[in-house]
Amino acid sequence: MARPSNKGLQLTTNSVLRSVRGTVLAAGGLPQRWRSALFVAAEAQSVGQHEGGSVREFTKSERKKLRALAGEAYARELDRELQDLDSGFSDWRHKHIDAFQLSDLIHEFHQGPSRELFSQYTRLDPGFLVARAFARGLLQESEVPASLREALSSLIEYCRKSYEDQEDD
Repeated sequence: MARPSNKGLQLTTNSVLRSVRGTVLAAGGLPQRWRSALFVAAEAQSVGQHEGGSVREFTKSERKKLRALAGEAYARELDRELQDLDSGFSDWRHKHIDAFQLSDLIHEFHQGPSRELFSQYTRLDPGFLVARAFARGLLQESEVPASLREALSSLIEYCRKSYEDQEDD
């Protein structure tokens, strides 16, 4: 049997991303964490291929710095999520909730935010993670060397636009 020809079929990363975003938005029956994981995966597919250019190859020392910055961003996001869990411990200490309700909160944290963050920060490219964290304000300008900011500038701008689009929805 002959293979169908792909001539004339041109998929750009942006068209694929729009397609996946449409799937994510149309996937109302999926749990939120799956929809957000699909969205992050769609964004990750566009690293280095998004509109506006590509990301250059990094030196060994730059890759090391990117991994360190991504680790810092991970810690900050995890801290934010743990603050919510801490309020549950406070409620438990003040007898506003019982031990079983606290246990449920811990379970929800582990199955939700903790797992999502772990998946993102262990699977995605450090350059993408740093650009995403910078765009979301998790990393400050003074923390990211100018050479990395310049190399990631188009990706940072892309992440800012994506983040704004998510907030508008």
